[in-house]
Amino acid sequence: MSAPPPAASRRVAAGHAALAALLGAGAGLVVRAWDLTRPSLDALAGAGILPLLDGIAVVPAVLAARVVRKPGAVLIAVIAAQVVRYAPGDAVTLAGAVLQGAIAAALAEIWLLARGRDRGRLTLAVAGAAAAAGSVPAAGLLGPVTVTAGLWAPLLASGMVGGAAVGWAVAATAAAAARAWARRQPGPDTP
Repeated sequence: MSAPPPAASRRVAAGHAALAALLGAGAGLVVRAWDLTRPSLDALAGAGILPLLDGIAVVPAVLAARVVRKPGAVLIAVIAAQVVRYAPGDAVTLAGAVLQGAIAAALAEIWLLARGRDRGRLTLAVAGAAAAAGSVPAAGLLGPVTVTAGLWAPLLASGMVGGAAVGWAVAATAAAAARAWARRQPGPDTP
């Protein structure tokens, strides 16, 4: 039988979980804003752009994966995002959305566990696609969205492409921010 982890280790784990929940809730507000804005953009649906823009729904997953880099961070962030996103609705819708989020996060978590600490563009792009791949069937089964039988494949494909694009964008933005931050730091020769 192993000893319980030291108190400092528990505080770090709690801090990571809190950060993941905070990132998820903040990203959930962005996704909620998209949900409210999307109906006014239905004219773009014929251009094929709107389903790709729906990839914004995986922002909580890839943002937490990039920042926290711990197992379970994606799950915590996605559940927090779903709570923020669907809280104005009824309890049944919220419960289904939280369960949908957990299913969607599972595929991304498995991929990220396999990748270790790597959170580069490819890793986050695949994580975004994996979150979308789990989200589309789960939404059809559990969520507040009803998926028409003939639309499963196109929704899955566009969701995965949109999720991959969001994952790549989050990784690229984080890398650019890190480079900008490094340039602003004084070097060893700077007084």
